[in-house]
Amino acid sequence: MLTQLRSWVRARALNWFRLSQVPDGFFGPERPGAVTRPTEALTLSPFWCGIRLYQTSIGSLPLVTYRRNDDDGRDRARDVAAYNLLHERPNPAMSRAVFFELLVRALFLEREFVAIVRKTEAEELLGIYPVPSACVSDIVLDDQWRKWFVINQANGVEVYPDAEIIHLFLYSSDGVRGERLLDFAAESLGLHRRVIESGTAFYENAVRPSGYLKYPGKLDKDAAEVIKKWWKEEYAGGNATGKLPVLAENGDFVKLNNLTAEDAQIIEALSASVDDCGRWLNLSPLQLFNLTRGTYSNLSADNQALYQRSIRPVLEKIELELNHKVFGLDSDLYAEFDPNAILRGDPREQAEVANIGIQNGSVLRAEQRGWLNLPRIAGLDKPLTPVNMAVLGEKPNEPEPAAPPVERPAGE
Repeated sequence: MLTQLRSWVRARALNWFRLSQVPDGFFGPERPGAVTRPTEALTLSPFWCGIRLYQTSIGSLPLVTYRRNDDDGRDRARDVAAYNLLHERPNPAMSRAVFFELLVRALFLEREFVAIVRKTEAEELLGIYPVPSACVSDIVLDDQWRKWFVINQANGVEVYPDAEIIHLFLYSSDGVRGERLLDFAAESLGLHRRVIESGTAFYENAVRPSGYLKYPGKLDKDAAEVIKKWWKEEYAGGNATGKLPVLAENGDFVKLNNLTAEDAQIIEALSASVDDCGRWLNLSPLQLFNLTRGTYSNLSADNQALYQRSIRPVLEKIELELNHKVFGLDSDLYAEFDPNAILRGDPREQAEVANIGIQNGSVLRAEQRGWLNLPRIAGLDKPLTPVNMAVLGEKPNEPEPAAPPVERPAGE
């Protein structure tokens, strides 16, 4: 039965394609001035900064495999093969950080991220191997709404069931295939590119001296040419920056004000394009280092909101797909990112949060030492509770009376 399904999917994929999946430019020329290629988009500094922020943030978070226990809690499942694979190295060629940086790049710059899940006969994870998005020729739904992936490989076309594929996308109009962010942001990024090109052409072609030489009296033509040639040879160009000029014959260098309205307009346009790139990437201008309106208080609040607003939705997509394809829906094992490195804040905030948790019994002193990478000390794995608190409606336990003092016989 499985072989027949694979044959049906292969034949359908090779002989038919959806109208929404025709090649770019099929109905006409590409949009002039639009940034449609990933390599071109990454040359824009705000876009590069945003992509790298997602890559480094997600790539630095540990992915930990847990096992649910009988107390409605969880323990680290270090005894399963998936623990080290997901936490350290998903496949022999990539570390965890490199793997998730590649995943983030595919989400934001390609149509979707696809990876093959390899398992043993006992359903133990062997590795997760990314597939270039260009090799995914089609994704077909059967009558039971199960996805089948048609992938071009070195030995020909292979068909994989959904259970063997990690499939993630940033946005989709049908819930089956992803759509590229660059297809929507192409004109906006192209405007930023044109601002840079206009500014470069302006500064290359503008004739604006930084100053002029002033001499008393009137110089004849030959003297003016000699002085001009000497000044250009000695002090013009980048190699002469900072060189001390020495003027003779009571000469004086008068500096010109080079900031013009055109300069201000170019700077303002570049700053506005940073905000626009931030909107496409769901990042604030402060995260893209546009600190024009940045203060200490709003920088701190923005860093805290970065996780909830931008990073957490992406982590949720990854966790749901990995847990479904690696462990299954009915398994007591699951993987979850550890975001403590992002959420802790500065050392002072870390200490305050830990102290509050220790005082109300929700955090163990041993856990706080673990956060600080300090060695364990015996006796710190028991929760502390305030002595002046009790359950509502119950009397607090009264302290035991102190033992009466021992009377010593007279004369001792």
